[in-house]
Amino acid sequence: MVYHPAMETVRRIALNFARRFGFPTVIFCATVLLCFQAAAAQTARGLTFLHTRGEDIVNEQGRKVLLRGLGLGNWFLPEGYMWKFGQRADRPRRIEQLTQELLGPDAASRFWHEFRRNYITQADIQRLAQLGYNSVRPALNSRLFLTASGGCTGNEEGFVL
Repeated sequence: MVYHPAMETVRRIALNFARRFGFPTVIFCATVLLCFQAAAAQTARGLTFLHTRGEDIVNEQGRKVLLRGLGLGNWFLPEGYMWKFGQRADRPRRIEQLTQELLGPDAASRFWHEFRRNYITQADIQRLAQLGYNSVRPALNSRLFLTASGGCTGNEEGFVL
């Protein structure tokens, strides 16, 4: 991950807002954090933000950019069709419940932490870039950021990853 000094400040602000204002703010904060991360990564490589001109996506120099990307499903949001557990564990909550039943709460928590940390690595992202991809879309699970009642989890894992 590329570090930018403003990221820590933005992360703290986002967590405080999320604790105070709830779900809509968490989504906003996550978006802001992702934008800062993307900006830091682009700045580190000398790139800038993209924007639109008519129907085209262009860079700061006005040159047309073709996005070549892929979705990183299952990383932050376990997807039943990828796990192939059948109807018993066909969606994120059921998959998480099954892992708790099989492993116990503590081991399941460790499993998910390690799974998210290792499912896609910086080396994987670098390889995607070498293959010509210039964008990724991770599917996000709100439970990495929110409690069942809509407040902030206080767990920074979703923001750090």
